[in-house]
Amino acid sequence: MPKFEAISLAVEDNDFDTADPVETEVDDKPLRPERLLVEALLKGRTAAVRAALRSTTPQVIHLVSPSAGWAHAISRAIKRSNAQVRTLTVTDVRKDRNEWIVSQVQTDLSEGLHIILSTPAAPGLLPSKVHGAIDLRLELPPIDVAGVNRAIRGFCGQRASGLVSADIERLDFLDLIFAMRPNSTARDCVRRIRALAENQRSQNIEGMKARGPRLEDLPLPAAVRGWALGCLDELSQVSAGRLDPQQLRFAVLEGPPGTGKTMIGESLARSAGWRLVPATMGGWFNDSDGNLGGVSKAIVAFFDRVLEHDYSVGFIDELDALPDRASLDARDRQWWVPIVTLFLKQIDRVRSSGKSVMIIGATNYVERLDGALLRPLRMEQRVHVPVPESEDELRAIFAYYLAPDIPASELGVVASLAHGASPAQIESWCKEARSSAHHFQSDLTVEDVIDAVAPPDDRQPDEIRAVAIHEAGHAFVATTLGIEVKHVSIIARGDSGGVTRTVPHGQMLNREHLENIVTVLMAGRAADLLLGAHGAHSGAALDIRQASSLLMRGLCDWGLYDTLGQLDPSSEAAFDFADEAVKRLLHRALKLVTQNRQQVLVLASELQAQRFLKGEAVRQILNQKMTGGAAAKPNGSLSTRKPSRASSSMQGAAK
Repeated sequence: MPKFEAISLAVEDNDFDTADPVETEVDDKPLRPERLLVEALLKGRTAAVRAALRSTTPQVIHLVSPSAGWAHAISRAIKRSNAQVRTLTVTDVRKDRNEWIVSQVQTDLSEGLHIILSTPAAPGLLPSKVHGAIDLRLELPPIDVAGVNRAIRGFCGQRASGLVSADIERLDFLDLIFAMRPNSTARDCVRRIRALAENQRSQNIEGMKARGPRLEDLPLPAAVRGWALGCLDELSQVSAGRLDPQQLRFAVLEGPPGTGKTMIGESLARSAGWRLVPATMGGWFNDSDGNLGGVSKAIVAFFDRVLEHDYSVGFIDELDALPDRASLDARDRQWWVPIVTLFLKQIDRVRSSGKSVMIIGATNYVERLDGALLRPLRMEQRVHVPVPESEDELRAIFAYYLAPDIPASELGVVASLAHGASPAQIESWCKEARSSAHHFQSDLTVEDVIDAVAPPDDRQPDEIRAVAIHEAGHAFVATTLGIEVKHVSIIARGDSGGVTRTVPHGQMLNREHLENIVTVLMAGRAADLLLGAHGAHSGAALDIRQASSLLMRGLCDWGLYDTLGQLDPSSEAAFDFADEAVKRLLHRALKLVTQNRQQVLVLASELQAQRFLKGEAVRQILNQKMTGGAAAKPNGSLSTRKPSRASSSMQGAAK
């Protein structure tokens, strides 16, 4: 069995074994600063390692370095001076989850070799079987000022002075190598180290400056504004020393894409006068090597930046990229569990630090988050940031992006057209309208905005007519059954060719209310069958799906159909019930449309001409038809606007 008295860290000029399957760097002639820095880091810390290596029984020793760069440097130093010690450098996780290490350790132990595993401080690098075989684990702290001064003196032959901990605390091994160049004085080395440190500090501070609008100026939904202003008040109290930072409750902003979650975080930091430290889960992958060790290091580095200064807001976007551990299969768990666990520990680290720090996350899919992340004392506040619902909310967002050119009082029709749009979509429309006005060298007008929100329809006339008949069926039956219509539109948006919006009945539905809603849903198909040129078409797919779902809930969950026990919605009986009920209520809608086909046709023609009608306009058209009055131009339509600039331009060309 091999027997070693000590580890010599003298680095010689001989080549190291390039056949080693775990060594990833080739450095035939290592620089002298590397040897000096390694010696400085290990000074006074290797007694236990030397004692272990004196054993006649092969030992497995785990050296945990401050970073991957340090791990490689230490491994090279040991390898060159101890040929019979197997040194394995592990800095990331390979496709086999690093199971190759198990067989390598088994082979080396059977050959009587001591094994030194050199890794950075990242979770999941070593398989559990290897962890169980470790005889000695030594965690090496980051190099201190005394160590760096010692290395500089050995390199330059001069005493170094003037360095402080803040100069080196964020510098990695390679940074120090860059600072210690041949033919340099100690003062040169110190100057370069300080310059590197200052550059990193400047980058960090620049990244922390909160940009964007002030929170008070943002057009936010009432509930979101209430949370945001309350949080702003708490941050202000922490700044004034009237509130313990431990009382801050970390939050997750959740909601559909484009609702302004990131802007809220930025504006909150700006209004509070706190630094913003932004990050994304995707950035932690893209800015690292993408392996487990690199991603772990990026996560820790982010929280280091957050804790570097008091009065900081750490904002983490794409939080749903961090998966729920309960949803992972065995293979994915091996990679992701260490990452999720590390992230949770970093949240706990911030919470226990006592620093004046606020952590806010953002996600489009809150249901995908790990339950442990949302528990009390972590990111416990869930703040729903919805797509704006009311016309007042939509008008406020348009007014925010169009000020000072167009006042909010002129944006009623535009807000109606934009129902269902996200703030990001509204911002895009406003930019498009401004661009159009600039192109035509004229002032921005409401017509420019309407043209952006509802551009000319490029569908075939028969398709537009089919959509108008379908939506007219919905609007007519809803009005007949006493369900208030908010507006009806045949403006294509995404996968939707048109939409009829009604006022929700309320939280508590009885059987009559439910069947009225389903009848309205099936009225579009009824109009297709009775009045459409081609009968039934795919435009009713969502209506049928929603009608079936409502009826299923009425039967299985709400007990509205003589059943009080909870039934399985996927059962054959439930399917048969929903199928029969949908057909019955479709027949009801067919009867209503048949008896009032002329009213539906008039409404469809008006809708085809106007493209958008408010509920008041719908009721006006139907009342005029019932009383035999002339079809005056209804209020709340699009035809009151001027021709679009594009249309005017084409008319001029036609002349």
